[in-house]
Amino acid sequence: MTKVIKLIPSDDTHCLQAVFRMVVEAFSGVDPGLEVAERETGYVEGRGTWQFMALNSLANRGLNVVDHEQLDTALFVESPEEAIRLQVRDDVVAKQIIAETDLAAERANLQDCLRNPRVDFVQGIPRIDDLQRKSAEGQLLICNINQRVLENESGHVGHFVLVEAVEDEVVFHDPAPPGVFARRVPLELFGKAWTSPSLEMANYIAVVRK
Repeated sequence: MTKVIKLIPSDDTHCLQAVFRMVVEAFSGVDPGLEVAERETGYVEGRGTWQFMALNSLANRGLNVVDHEQLDTALFVESPEEAIRLQVRDDVVAKQIIAETDLAAERANLQDCLRNPRVDFVQGIPRIDDLQRKSAEGQLLICNINQRVLENESGHVGHFVLVEAVEDEVVFHDPAPPGVFARRVPLELFGKAWTSPSLEMANYIAVVRK
């Protein structure tokens, strides 16, 4: 199936919702809209939105999703704070993420994912080669990167983008305002943003219909 991707720009707080809408439209031909995306991803104003509820919602729409990253899901269910610190490996950024996260809600959302037969978690550190292989297979890839590094700035802001191809450059749809369709950046720069503040932060969510 040929997937047609249309860029859906976001404001500074709705990048996951924009990417969710792009993925749904690519597979179904229908943009669910912001209100539905907020509901199906668990958006709460003033809180960071994790991917767990979005994974479950995509799976419930008949899609198969794989979350590959160095996240200990069992530990997250037991102690989200410890799991976050272990993966982030930067005290300042870990405290920032913990402070903006509804830990109880995200624990419950993760548990829903673990019960969903269409959601798989692969614990480990993915490589750029994994993105190249998955994109070549036609899978859509959601990646969470450090937007500050991507823009050659200091600090940390988590930002979801939709990766379509990995060649000499990484081609991705960036919903950050004003939004850039098929943005191209060098592999090295994307890799730095993808693995900031630690190598263990590298991640992708692969979405397919089987």
